[in-house]
Amino acid sequence: MSILKNISYWAKSNPKKARAIILISHFLIALNAILLGMLFYVMDFGELNWLVWMTAIFTLLIYALYPRNQSREQYVDTYTRRKILDFCFVLCTAFAISFGVCNYLLIMSQHLMSVQVHL
Repeated sequence: MSILKNISYWAKSNPKKARAIILISHFLIALNAILLGMLFYVMDFGELNWLVWMTAIFTLLIYALYPRNQSREQYVDTYTRRKILDFCFVLCTAFAISFGVCNYLLIMSQHLMSVQVHL
């Protein structure tokens, strides 16, 4: 975990660069999640509503497990746990976007099919 701590120290001393990297990485993660959702749709995974709900429940669980304000001694003990939960939160967000895009495309294609039938 020393690599993560070194990155954290670097980010603390270079906040503008760190924020720019975080912004770019969030944009790329969202773009990849959208493309993954499109791939789910093209591969005909069907409705993923239950996965959306499971992702939401898992996100709430991560939020419940996330350490709150602590003293300095507890802060050191929870560093690894916080970083793992941060990663899980980003992963849940990416999957929620993917499943949402897949469901949206599925609903829109069904809507277009029903419009064509009525014509």
